[in-house]
Amino acid sequence: MPVPDRVVGQQALVLAFAAEHDLSLTVVPEIIKLAQELSTDSAALKHLAMDRTTASYKLTHGLAQTIDELIVNSCQSKPFSLNVDESTCSTNNQRVSIIAIILKCWYSLGEWKLLLRYIDIT
Repeated sequence: MPVPDRVVGQQALVLAFAAEHDLSLTVVPEIIKLAQELSTDSAALKHLAMDRTTASYKLTHGLAQTIDELIVNSCQSKPFSLNVDESTCSTNNQRVSIIAIILKCWYSLGEWKLLLRYIDIT
């Protein structure tokens, strides 16, 4: 089968996946980038598996800690702002949310990104 026809088939698979999982179409280019990156190591990709419990644990105890460390390091070395917002939720409990906005340069991407981190204080 010619490459253009295979590409059309892959596009259809990505779009079907996005539709089936109710994903925004804005993530489609990122899904394709992810697939391209994963495909560079086909041996590891064949053994890749993760259930919801494992994914939750890895996000909570691995990735979240790493992101928090990056945010702390960024706050110590880069300008940032804090926005404080007080609101009342549906049960009339007052809540204060602090939004830390950190401007960080992602050198590998060669562009500036705005990194948002929401801290909810109840």
